[in-house]
Parts: sequence; structure tokens; C-alpha cells
Amino acid sequence: MGVHDLGPLELSVDGSRSRIRGRQMTVILASLAMNANRVVPVDALIDALWGEEASTGAWSTLDSHVFRIRKQLEPDRPAGTAPSVLLKQGNGYQLVVAVDQVDSLRFAALAEQVGTLAAAGRHDEVLRRCDEALGLWRGPVDPVVADADWSQAWLARMTELRAQINERRIEALIRSGGPERALAEFDGLLRESPFREHLHALRMVALYRCGRTEEALAAFEEVRAALRDELGLTPGPELQRLHEQILNHDAALAPRAPRAGTALAAPAAAPAPPPRTPEVHLPVVMTALVGREADLTRVDGLLRTHRLVTLTGTAGTGKTRLAVEVARRCAERYPDGVWFVDLAPVAGGELIAETVLSTIGVTTTTAGSSHDALRTAVRGRRLLLLVDNCEHLLTDVAPVLTTLLDGGEELTVLATSREQLELDGELIYPVDPLGLPDAADGDSAAVELFLARLGTAAPQVVATADAQELRDRAVEICAGLDGLPLAIELAAARARVYSLEEIRDQIRFDPTQLARIGRPGTPRRRSLQSELDWGHRLLSAEEQLVHRRLAVLPGPFSLAAAAATTGMPGAELAELLPMLVNRSLLAAGPAPRPGGPTLFRQLVVVRGHAARALAQEGETDATLDRRDAWVSGLVSVASRTDRLELRRRYRVVDDDYAAVRAMLQRSLVDEPSRAGARTAGWLHAYWYYRGRLLEAVRWLSLAATALGDGGAADAIDEAWVHLGLAKMLAHQGRTDQARSHSERGLAVADRIAPEHLSAFGLDVAIQAGNMWSAGDPETARHLLTRTIELAGTTRDVVLEVLSDATRSLVESDVVEPARTIARAEQVYPRARALELDVAAWMAARAGSYAALSAADADSGMLWSDRVIELHLREGGELGGAFVEMRANFLTLAGHHRTAVVLYSAARAQRDREGLAWRSAPETSTLLDRARAALDPGEYERAWQEGEHLTLGGVVHVAVDVGSGVVEPSAPRQAARTAPRSSS
Repeated sequence: MGVHDLGPLELSVDGSRSRIRGRQMTVILASLAMNANRVVPVDALIDALWGEEASTGAWSTLDSHVFRIRKQLEPDRPAGTAPSVLLKQGNGYQLVVAVDQVDSLRFAALAEQVGTLAAAGRHDEVLRRCDEALGLWRGPVDPVVADADWSQAWLARMTELRAQINERRIEALIRSGGPERALAEFDGLLRESPFREHLHALRMVALYRCGRTEEALAAFEEVRAALRDELGLTPGPELQRLHEQILNHDAALAPRAPRAGTALAAPAAAPAPPPRTPEVHLPVVMTALVGREADLTRVDGLLRTHRLVTLTGTAGTGKTRLAVEVARRCAERYPDGVWFVDLAPVAGGELIAETVLSTIGVTTTTAGSSHDALRTAVRGRRLLLLVDNCEHLLTDVAPVLTTLLDGGEELTVLATSREQLELDGELIYPVDPLGLPDAADGDSAAVELFLARLGTAAPQVVATADAQELRDRAVEICAGLDGLPLAIELAAARARVYSLEEIRDQIRFDPTQLARIGRPGTPRRRSLQSELDWGHRLLSAEEQLVHRRLAVLPGPFSLAAAAATTGMPGAELAELLPMLVNRSLLAAGPAPRPGGPTLFRQLVVVRGHAARALAQEGETDATLDRRDAWVSGLVSVASRTDRLELRRRYRVVDDDYAAVRAMLQRSLVDEPSRAGARTAGWLHAYWYYRGRLLEAVRWLSLAATALGDGGAADAIDEAWVHLGLAKMLAHQGRTDQARSHSERGLAVADRIAPEHLSAFGLDVAIQAGNMWSAGDPETARHLLTRTIELAGTTRDVVLEVLSDATRSLVESDVVEPARTIARAEQVYPRARALELDVAAWMAARAGSYAALSAADADSGMLWSDRVIELHLREGGELGGAFVEMRANFLTLAGHHRTAVVLYSAARAQRDREGLAWRSAPETSTLLDRARAALDPGEYERAWQEGEHLTLGGVVHVAVDVGSGVVEPSAPRQAARTAPRSSS
């Protein structure tokens, strides 16, 4: 008996091998196999089978399925004889098997053997074991298993083991004298894992051993460019060290001569490639860390024995800089990576967990809480999280860090905060100011830092000054600042304007300010405040006003946001912001998108000082009101059907999204208001097109709570909030809640002002399409009826066309496909003539569904191309359901390889959307057809090609024409000229 679970689930008994059919049988056997020899509770099996929809008879139904599985596992077991393979153990079931009887068990055992053999230098055996293990992997696991929450940890483990076995195999080929053979393996592996640096290192070694030194160096440049462009990173120590070895023709990379008596004609095993290093996601630092060697050694040692270390100290002591350098130095101890989590822009609550998840590259699913997602994300991973700037989130950050440390036993957290976090097991490491010179010696870390920063800020001063006089002035300035790094750097920066004598005299002249920093008995926080107050008074009145009013912009912000918030003209402010940048009170960064604006950001400590100054002036509420009013105007447009204006607004919202979030936090959490609810209602389409469904549901749910009783002037706001929330819930498949909020949106129809009725009808029609796609055609057709009623009331030709388009979609399951296609062909040109994008999009969706029902590949491709192009032009970044539909048509047309590429792309995009894959019921059958038409190797290669395909790339993928190569092609003319889609 054997269970084959590394691919479509199969069972072999007495030499006969067959596919497991039926979802229930597949779920039960797969769950038992991945927990082989362990008891799986009945409750866990029922939850995997039916979830919350489990009925009271679920137990007996499960028993009947188990009985059938037992019959398949032991077909010759005599009646009345106890089973020996699938046992009932207490309140659960246990699959009792040997390692060789379950492919995944055998696969994991082989992976362990490969590691042992590789360490012993037995490379021929490594190759045999690797080939044996990879032979067990028959392609993607059964979709019923792959798409389930309960299988994700097992699936991630198997996928990682496969990647490790592939790398072991490559290493064995290289070390056994076969680098030429190894080179042939890299293309497919790098397409699957383009950022595994160890894999790139192996390729460089193989090229070098083959005498292709220039290609090895070119390979380094390729990966360096990819890391920079795609991730904003530089190559890790392994690649950098190997690059240097190749440049120097290091003898350690050359193959060794064979030993006497060896049977190999090729050179004997050579040294292994440089050791593998993990990915390091830390801020790029352009200056050296000065005067912290002892701190580096101590903190590094503490991280070896403690899982939570917090660097504390006053603002300006360099906690973040020290933490980043410590993390970089100890990165090799954390094979699953080092990650930098910046909490500075985070307001608190759920946003902390969401920030951690997005930082470590996890897409939050719609099921479960963010804390559940955190536990899943870190379970079994040995990684280091550098959590920076915790001081403003002490209450909210504590439960998040507790969840992380409880969920990941191999996880280590290095935090920075002005105050300790007061968590169990936390070790506090105070970061003090830099040491000052004594009377006998002018050298110290503080002086070294000042001179280093002076050389950057005012190199002409360093070049022309007398060396001894320069050092004397540096000693005086650093002593006056008590060695506080931030204060020293600000002082050095002032050398652009003032002489060193003037800087020294300014410090001496104001002893109640800078001279008191760090003085014994004075709290460090007050000392830093004194230093920042001193710098603040050096600004002009206009600069002071800008400095304090910018405090309400918590993250990157544009000049437009700053002008609106400060109440100053943009042209005047454009001259003031660079002055604050020059004085190190503001940071400027490049535009985040082509043609976008430069973004500015206050450092946390500077923003704290600015906020206090704002409060002292009594301007906090007025400044917040200006910011919030600007955000409200930012997301509003004159017409909900003006798609060009909406897309432009979406790009602007991207630039200042930190301000948008801050406004929502204030107006929906801190002080719930109808203004906040109105803003959230306007934003629901933006969140849809940016793939932020989880965040959309959070804000819109708060907005629904914030809404109170309103008159006719506010009814449209209530409609957009409830219908917007209903749309997001429908996209997530949560139809019961979506139906409830749809009804609440419809309930205000009689209070909506006449000028808003057409826009209201637009959202009702869109939600009709959403509910139909989510599997609730009854509600969809009820919403269609309301749309038709609104069209009759308003006599609006736009709503009439929209009603016809909606009908073509939501009635496509109850009329013949030919009739739906005829309706779509009739309404599509009418919608285009009116430039009514949403109606054209609905007609295209209807046409694609009908074509699929009719198995009409040619018509389906035309409609499918239109749908994807509409979504792209609207600014949509993900569209897994649309890609899936196109793959179905490719299968119908016989282009099986290209279809598999797009099925893979669809699945990857649905995962990033946090949505279930296979939105169309026909997909499973058609995917099986495409898989059967390809040999397993070709299927696997096609699947790997699609995993990283973007939505924009989908419309440029040509069908396979015998060669099996997917190449770019021009999009269809109909797709290029189609109008845009809607949420």
C-alpha cells in the first residue's frame, strides 16, 4: 500500500495505482497522510471538510467516508477483522504507515539523508538520493489540498525541502567534477526561485569551474541588478565574497587534482561553494557606524541567549543605527532571514500586525485574525525581526510581539524604544551617548563621529582648516553636546553655514539648552527636547510654522499634502521645505513612481518635537482639521462615473496614503465621524484596485459603525459606505454579510437626493454583478430589479444602458449562452458610445461567462481580453479570476501549455489577493485536460513560468504553437480599444 501525495493524490494497492476521486475522500486521506502516524482529531477532519457549514450529522458522514477509505486501503481484509492501517484512536483517526508508504514521508527522509551524505562528501550517493527524491514530486499537489488553510504549513515545508534538494544536487554535481552538467539545471530553478542567492552563487561557481570567468562575473552583475531593481537590496556576503574570489582567481575555487587510485577521470571533489547566507532586509546605510564596537559585541552576544532584546535610551542616541548594524553582523545565524519592521508611520491597533505581515512578505487571508496570520507566518522559521520605533505604541505593540514570540519558537526580536516594553523575558540594553575625550587625550568616539560627519557636510572646512585647530574645535563642540550622536550630527551639518568657532560659541551662549544635554540628574528625554528646541529657534518664523504643522503627517508626504496641511501657498512652501531638509529636520526621498512627486518625511524624534510645539501654539486641532479636509477632498470627485478623474486620484492617494490612513484613524477610531465614514466610502474602489481588501473591510466596517441618523444630504454617504463594504465582502465570498450591507445600502434609497440617484444606481448595478460572481444570483437579480427601477425613476440613459449590461451578466446562468452573448454584443457598443466604462466591463464579463458555457473559445478569448484590458486601464494590479477565465479558453482552443502558464499566474494572483483560487466551476475539469495533454516535465515548467507573471504580462502571452515557448505578442485590437472596468 502506498499513498502518493506529492502531486494529484493517488493510492497504490497490490501494484495497482489509482487517482483518489471526490473532494471528501481527498481531504480525509491527504490530512491523514500529512499527519501520518499521528492521531488527527475528528473535529479537525470535520473542520477541513465542511468548516462552519458542518451539520449535526457530520460525525456519521465522516465515519462513512472513513469506512470507504479503509476498503480502498485494505481491500482484502476479511469482514470482522480489525483494520491495521487506518485506526480509530480515541476521538480521532490515525494512518499507521512506514516511511516508504507515503511519498511525503519518504521525500523528507531522503532530504535528511542527502544532508548527511553531503556533509560526508559522498557526492555520488547524494546525486542518487536527490534524483530518487525529486522523482517522487509529480507536479502541483491536488488543488483540493493546495487551496486549503490546513495544508499550508505542510505544503510550505515540502516546497522548501524540494528547493534544498535541488540545491544539494547542483552542489554535488559541481563538487564531483560535473560543472557542465550543473549548468544545464539552472534556468528552470532560477525561474522558480529568482532571488535565492545561494543558487546564484552555485551558478557562478559552475561557470568559473568551466573556464567561463567572464560569464561568472556577468552572472554576478545580473543578480545584483535584479536585487536592486526588484527588492531594493544589495547582494549578501556570500555573493560578494564569491565575486571577489573570482576576480582574484582564488585557488580555493579551482578543482582539486584527483587522488591516486580514484575511479573518476574528472578532478576530485573541490571545496564547496561559499556557505549559504539568508536574505537580509535592512535599510541601506551610507555612513559608517562610529564608536559602537563594544556595544555591537555585547548586543550580538545577548541575541545568542535571549529571544527579545530591547535597545532603550533617549531619542538621538543611535538606537536604530546600532540595531541595524547588529542585525547585519549576525544575519548568518538566521537562515530564514533578517527583516526590518519600521513602526514609525503606524498609528496602532491592527496596523501593527499588518505592517509586520507585509514586511515579511505574507499576504493576509480573509480568514482568521491578523494574530492568527502572524503565528502561521513565523511558525518553524528561524529569523530575526528588527522592530524599530516602538515607543509610541507600547500598549499595542506588546500583544503583537507576544504573539510572534509564542508562535515562532525559533524567532528572535531586536526592538528599539525610548522605554522598555515590559514583556516577560525581555532583556533591556541601554544605549548611552558616545564617550567624550578626557583632559589628556583629544581622541574619542564622539570626536570621531563629528569629524566624519563634518567631512560629508562641509568637506571644504576639513580640507582648509589646521588639523590641530580642527580637532580642538571638535572636542569643544562634542563636550558641549555631551556626546549625543544626533546632536553631534546636527552640529556638524551647521558647518555648511557657520564656522566651527560660531557653532562652538552658539552652544556656549545657550547653556540652558544644549549645554544641559545628558547632564547628570537631567532626564535624557528632556535633554533631547532641549537640543531640538535650540535647533527650532534657529528657524525663521515661516520655517517654524512649517516644522510644527508637518507633525500631523505621519509618513511620506508630498508638497501638495504639506501645503494643504500647513495652510501655506505651494510655491512658498517649495522654497521652505529644502531649508528644513538642509537642517536635518526633514528627509527627502525620490518619487515612488515615474512622474510622481518628491516625498518628504520627518524623523520620529523631530516629529515628536514638532507635535509638542504645535500643541504649545494651540494649533493642533486646526492643523488636523486642515489635513483631514484635504484628504476628504483628495479622494472625492465630481462624478462617480468619471473614470479618468478617479484613476488620477488613485495615483495621488498612493503618494499620500500615510496621511489618508492618519485621517481615517482620527475620524473613524479616535473621534468617529460622518466625515471619516464619507471618506472611507469614497475610497472603496481605490482599495479594490490596489488589492487591499482586508484593509478596506476594516475601514468600511468602522465607517458603517460611525454612521448615525442622517438626512437626505447624508443618505448617499450611507449608501456608498454600505454598498462599498458589501462589494468588498462579495469579492471575498462572504455573501451573507455582503447581502446584509447591500440591503442597508438600498434602505436609504428614498432619502437620496435626486442629483445623486444616478450615482447610487451605478453602485447598485456594480454590486449586482459582484453578488452574481460571488455565487448569490438571487440577490444579484434583486439588485438588478432595483437598478431598473432607478433607471425608470431618473430616466437616465446611462442607467438604462447599465441596467441592460447588468442584466446580460446576472441572468447569464438562466438563459441560453447564445442569448447572453447577443445581449452583450448589443449593449457593449452602446456603453462605449456613452464612454460608460462599467457597463462595457459588465458586458464583457457576461460575454466571457456565456462563451465558457458554450465552449466557444474564439468568442471567449475576445471577451476575456477585453475584461483584462479594462481592469488594467482602471489601475487594477491583480485579477486572478480574469486570468483564470482566459486560461480556460486557451484550454478549449487546444493551447494547453499556455493555458497552464496562465492557470499558474491566476493561482498566484488569487493568493496575493487573499482569495480562493478557481472562481469558475469549469476550471478544475479544464485544468485536468490541460495537464493530461502535457508530459509531467513540460507541465511543471509551464506552471513555474506562470507563477511570477504579472496581470499586464498576461495580455502579451502568445499561445503555444508546437514549440512550447511562450513569447510576447501584441494585444488584440479589441482589447486595446476597450473602455475601463469598475469595482
